[in-house]
Amino acid sequence: MPPIAPDALYAALLSPAPPRILDVRVEEDVTALGLYLPRSRRAAHRDRLTEAADVVVCHRGLKLSQGVAARLRAAGTKATFLKGGAVAWAECGLPMLRAGALSASGLYVCASAPFAQAAFLRWMGARFLPPDATLLSVGADQVSAVAERFDALPFRNIGDALALFSTVAEPLQRLATETAEQAPGLARPLRGIARHYGAEEDGQYASFAVFDALLAGEMA
Repeated sequence: MPPIAPDALYAALLSPAPPRILDVRVEEDVTALGLYLPRSRRAAHRDRLTEAADVVVCHRGLKLSQGVAARLRAAGTKATFLKGGAVAWAECGLPMLRAGALSASGLYVCASAPFAQAAFLRWMGARFLPPDATLLSVGADQVSAVAERFDALPFRNIGDALALFSTVAEPLQRLATETAEQAPGLARPLRGIARHYGAEEDGQYASFAVFDALLAGEMA
């Protein structure tokens, strides 16, 4: 299969069925860059592959990612590799997560209200955090306490979540700002979703299509 370019992979991540990304970089390359691609999980290139993946990433898109993608295809998965690897992704200025900023437990916690902020954080978690991450939604006055007791990383506001990124691409920053400031073009559909689906998890998940569409429009 032909490789996938960084911009095409980023667009695919912002979809209802994002591709599964397997990062097979050696530790020295991870340490040198200090960054992870969104929604990627780590594995060594010699590991027994127990889970399927759609896109394999190594440092420069050469022997490791191409070899692992070939192994996955031999096992029946339609896997490809990222053209240019993690280096090309970083050079394109696409969002990357700072390795030292992620939660070691995989747990993150945010306030269940206001609805727009909670929905944005759940959407951002689904689109950018590692696939094994779990976002806990609790009362605003309990975010810090829950984070401490459960070894979770607290998202007290949208800015805390954006701090996970090495750089925040302008379209994502604009969407985050519009959410925080409750811009009318975003606030109205979110109010309708909260009224129709409720302001808890069902409504937050239903809002994903709004954030996906707005970010896609910003990137067009």
